[in-house]
Amino acid sequence: KAQIIIEESDRLEKMVKQMLEATRIQAGGLKLQLALDDVSKLVRRAVEKIQPVAEAAGCTVSVKVEPETFVALVDGARVQQVVINLLENATKYSKQGNIEVLGTFDDRSLIISVGDDGPGVPAEDRERLFEPFVRGKTSAHAGGSGLGLYIAKAVIEAHKGVLSLAESDSGGAKFVIQIPTIQKEDC
Repeated sequence: KAQIIIEESDRLEKMVKQMLEATRIQAGGLKLQLALDDVSKLVRRAVEKIQPVAEAAGCTVSVKVEPETFVALVDGARVQQVVINLLENATKYSKQGNIEVLGTFDDRSLIISVGDDGPGVPAEDRERLFEPFVRGKTSAHAGGSGLGLYIAKAVIEAHKGVLSLAESDSGGAKFVIQIPTIQKEDC
């Protein structure tokens, strides 16, 4: 019983934090703490943090990030939280499935994708998927507030980037983060 109480308390705390963050975003109060950070390391750390949850759901997570080190001007904590959110969603929807995280970086942009082999996102849900409190038809069995993707998109857009939904090679969902990198001449 104590474990159930702890889990429910954690779930409610997360939901309240997401509601506060969504309210802050809607009020125009999303502030980034930009600093040079190793995005490759952020992605790997996000995978490490989600690994126990993925294993409990019977999911296998693979990660491939190239180059090994890529330093960019980002709000590292927020970018990492976006990747964690996408990974959490993937574990919810691809029960006992495979999740693939790819990161590529060059002098113009960084691209991070999280794909799964779950049921995918029905066409009728795609347009509104990033709106607050919207949950797709396939989310009936998965918990959540419907705020995670809304917050994730706002964070990436604050970086002048794009968060989009693409088809996964395995038929599931694939979320792609693309953030332009700042060039030396822009500094």
